[in-house]
Amino acid sequence: MTALFLSFVFLAYVVIPGTLFRRLFNLFVPLRRFQWSRAEELTTSVVTTVPPLIFAYLLVHFFYWFGHHPLDLLDSTAQKWTDYKDVLSASYSEKFFSENRQAILQALERIGRRQLHFIWWFYLGTAAEAVLAGILTRYYGGLRKFRLLGRLIEKFVLPGLSEWHVMFTAFTFPRSPERVVQVDALTTEGTLYQGEVGDFHVDANGSLTGFLLKKARRFLREEYKEDRKAGKQSPKEKYWRTIPGDSLYLLADKISNLNLSYLAAKPLNELAEDTLKKFNIDASVAIQPAEVKIAAPNAEAVESPEAEAKNFHICPHCVANGRLGYLPRLTQETPQISRSDGRTYHLFLQFGPKLQPSRTGGVVSGQYLAHFRFALDAFKIQNEPISVLIDVPLGSSKSLLSRVESVADELAKILVEGKRPSSFYTYVKGKLTELRRPKARPKR
Repeated sequence: MTALFLSFVFLAYVVIPGTLFRRLFNLFVPLRRFQWSRAEELTTSVVTTVPPLIFAYLLVHFFYWFGHHPLDLLDSTAQKWTDYKDVLSASYSEKFFSENRQAILQALERIGRRQLHFIWWFYLGTAAEAVLAGILTRYYGGLRKFRLLGRLIEKFVLPGLSEWHVMFTAFTFPRSPERVVQVDALTTEGTLYQGEVGDFHVDANGSLTGFLLKKARRFLREEYKEDRKAGKQSPKEKYWRTIPGDSLYLLADKISNLNLSYLAAKPLNELAEDTLKKFNIDASVAIQPAEVKIAAPNAEAVESPEAEAKNFHICPHCVANGRLGYLPRLTQETPQISRSDGRTYHLFLQFGPKLQPSRTGGVVSGQYLAHFRFALDAFKIQNEPISVLIDVPLGSSKSLLSRVESVADELAKILVEGKRPSSFYTYVKGKLTELRRPKARPKR
């Protein structure tokens, strides 16, 4: 019977509250999954349950309301000790139990009620401790500035967290501004993927089994090597290709290397505006090109704006504003044509050039449509369309692709000046002309 009594104490005061704490804490931040030894499980459970145990004892014994709810116990202190003494005596002496069977059963009933009363507040305190610890840990990135609290979480909590949660989320950063996790994943086959980390999965032992990659793209490594051997010095952004679909799932056993970056979800100019609004300053922010001073011999320093970037896949303007910088093309046949000063605008060809459809269902010979997209900080524009009708005369020596490049250059000149381009243009004989809608005739 002694073994039964000790088993009850161990189960009710160590195992159950320890499990309750871990389950509730795991709702806020995932814990590391691993097989504990008996000693480790016992030590962890004792450490986490001692504070709520003391808390429950103080409530029940020194506050009248807590001492009489949810069960109203009217036993005297002397009666309590007598009951425990009789039960302990009966646990190792069958003769004593046989001679005092009825009294022992009554004492067990009273002890059971006392234990239920105390355990109620003990488990409630354990749950409150788990929720409080979970919330503080969840907001650890912002609470790190409080040195004492940050050190306590680092010392006692972080070692038990899932390392994959820490890596694949912005856990260690403040929750404002919001961040996304960008990963470069190199597979065992030598393929390089890049994108935003979505959900991830681990097995029963806590080992990573795989993760989802959003906005995924693949690096054309073989084409890159061939061009380098041929002496072509194209920018690396040219060799990235967007992978169709919402998410790409990568298996952990196929990954040889990971590189993680934690980027702000909002552009830097919007973050700056939000900060100004906190100080009741209503203002707009535009990121301007950095001016570089170039030393000229025997002359004063002159200023030169940052060079314009052309035909990139990762937009320097978006990266400078805290975005990932993907410029999606609708088809793989769409040529990589883009422009940016790296700070205030970007322009890229999203679709085309394709022959213009005719009203009869065919196409118009020599007339090509090219659809661009642009962003311009001066007007807080992030994704606006421009359609250009390009005229290609029969027998012309100038290629269609070079004409599209010229159109991009003309549109970039407008954006460099900080002006908002029109939505429709024509490009005829090397001249870009705005196509205005005809004015409506007045009603008679």
